[in-house]
Amino acid sequence: MRGRVTLVNALELLGTIQAMDLELDKLRLDEDSVPVALRGARDDRDRLNVQLEGVRAEHLATRKSLSAADLELKDLTAKRERSRADQRTGNAKEQSQYESVILQLSGRIEELENDSLPLVDKLDGLQSQIASLESELRDLEPQLKELEGLDEDRVAALRAEYDEKMFQRNTAAEDIDEKLLREYDSVRRARKGLGFVRVVNGKCAGCKAQLPINIVQRLKGGEFPVKCPSCGRILAMAV
Repeated sequence: MRGRVTLVNALELLGTIQAMDLELDKLRLDEDSVPVALRGARDDRDRLNVQLEGVRAEHLATRKSLSAADLELKDLTAKRERSRADQRTGNAKEQSQYESVILQLSGRIEELENDSLPLVDKLDGLQSQIASLESELRDLEPQLKELEGLDEDRVAALRAEYDEKMFQRNTAAEDIDEKLLREYDSVRRARKGLGFVRVVNGKCAGCKAQLPINIVQRLKGGEFPVKCPSCGRILAMAV
């Protein structure tokens, strides 16, 4: 039952609770950390997906350019054929005018045909890149799936260990005064996990501040709890 412990026992219990809390903090950090192999596999997957997205976008843009060129080429070719047909039935002046139009259309058609050839080659190359990247992703998937499964097992084991140690921690905390435990928890949340520290060579082991003489004297006199005036952590003399 809380409150039925001596000062020495209270100090020992609070020290034990602090050690347990640090272990619990470490378990949480371990749970959040990602194994190197899994992180590497995820990075590879993300890198490949980014590359694939970029190549697909370029492939789409190239295909649109080629399609636009094809449409213009068909339109110009049709116009040239109509001009040739009209030229055959026109008079001498009209035939000369149609010849000029046909030459202009033929010139533009040749430009489009020349411009389209690199686009076709580029499209083929991009399609090959897409196939290669998709193949790499498929090859990576089994390894990534295995690593993800192993990580799930690792996290499950850590959570089970955390729950067990949290139970032990809460059981031990039942013998500590409720007010003191609340103060300790509050300071611990505010001070990077350390709510209870020892005094070493007249200094707070938490913030390293030199403690006033009256604080040290109060501790030596058995007063408890005493807090560091600098960081607010609960203090105890070094054993």
